[in-house]
Amino acid sequence: MKDNFSEINVVPLVDIILVLLVIVLITANFMAQGVVEVKLPQSDNHGVVAREAIRLEMTSEGKIFYNRKELGRDEIPLLLSGFNHAQPILISADKDLRLQPFISVLDDIKRLGFTRISVHTEK
Repeated sequence: MKDNFSEINVVPLVDIILVLLVIVLITANFMAQGVVEVKLPQSDNHGVVAREAIRLEMTSEGKIFYNRKELGRDEIPLLLSGFNHAQPILISADKDLRLQPFISVLDDIKRLGFTRISVHTEK
């Protein structure tokens, strides 16, 4: 006796797709929460930044982040001590950041011997 399939049961397929959708939505939510909100200043001149640049972010409140982890100003020398002084540093500072905290961080970095320092802007 031969079984003829007159219809295909798609309920298990729909269940699997819904589970995958839930996983994607939860993962996307966690990824969006980890991003530091920085509004970059405008510039007409755009240079090319090396991929291996050390990337620091500064918020409008003066908070400093490296790899989405908040740092105190006193932690910058400890962080940068593991890097080569020839490696470029890219600072993404919020356009509403007061100038003095930015200059203080810049002075700290220069005092450590780094000379290739750039400010991230948008066109």
